[in-house]
Amino acid sequence: PLDSIREADGMTLRVALGRKPNFSDGTTRQLVLRSPIIQPQELLQIEQAQKNGQPLRVARVECLYDPDFHNNEQNTDNLLTALRRVCEEVEALARNQWDIIILSDAKVSHRQAAIPALLAVSAANQRLIRQGVRFNSSLVAETGQASSTHDIACLLGFGASAVCPLSVFYRAQELFSDNDGVAKGLNYF
Repeated sequence: PLDSIREADGMTLRVALGRKPNFSDGTTRQLVLRSPIIQPQELLQIEQAQKNGQPLRVARVECLYDPDFHNNEQNTDNLLTALRRVCEEVEALARNQWDIIILSDAKVSHRQAAIPALLAVSAANQRLIRQGVRFNSSLVAETGQASSTHDIACLLGFGASAVCPLSVFYRAQELFSDNDGVAKGLNYF
């Protein structure tokens, strides 16, 4: 059985975003969240923190590619090229001490498809590990591809420090007519 008093720190959902102390050069600042599942408004606040004088540096990397629906080989090449670009951007940001890197597919359109979120997160995470800069930055996934707790758990397990599941938020907006209902629905997730 679990001892709720002594296990409180081990059983928490809290997550600290930013460079990890004792692994990064210089002083570090972190943003502590009560849960790794964040809503779009919380992600916006994280992005705005830098502009409001907070010492955290936040960057966004678009996880999109140009699909070719008529040529499977070209489509695969386009996807792999975009994935390499994402990894290169993430590595450059981590090397330059950016604290939080948001991997986003929010701007998916008729012309640009989303790189599979799990593929983008795991590739970026493994690239940072191989290059020895994983503790310089936290990865946050902003994706419409995470619609279940299993999806969230996989993204967290493959390297994301936090996840903003856009599809869950938009579904809550469809189901509830007021902001309180949306907030209540999201809290159940």
